[in-house]
Amino acid sequence: MRRKNNLHAISHILRSALAESESELRDSLKINRQSDTSDEARSNESTAVTSEELNITWIKKRQAQAALKKIKTGKYGVCETCRRDISPSRLTALPWATQCLSCARSNESLKHRLANDGNRFKMAPLDETSDAA
Repeated sequence: MRRKNNLHAISHILRSALAESESELRDSLKINRQSDTSDEARSNESTAVTSEELNITWIKKRQAQAALKKIKTGKYGVCETCRRDISPSRLTALPWATQCLSCARSNESLKHRLANDGNRFKMAPLDETSDAA
């Protein structure tokens, strides 16, 4: 019975995430030409931040839709990697979680190692001295 109550509460949280409006974010993306270069730089930075916030909102909505679909099919709360149950506390904190905490940590650790390994193969920066030409 408690699990069913938790699913009801989580479904409500997921539906709330889907109902969030991104219209304010989209409205703030309207570009106004600035006369001052510093104002234009601030405007460009604000646009970049707003664009990223909009992207995060869309990702969150897609994750919420996927979680609601899993609830309907009875596959919600099962780790996609190891197939064990995801802890209720993790699902309460992150209702669209697709991995248990152990698998999520392993995945992040692997991403971090790959990113660091990739940095070893980048070219060394160019000589910092100015050209004499």
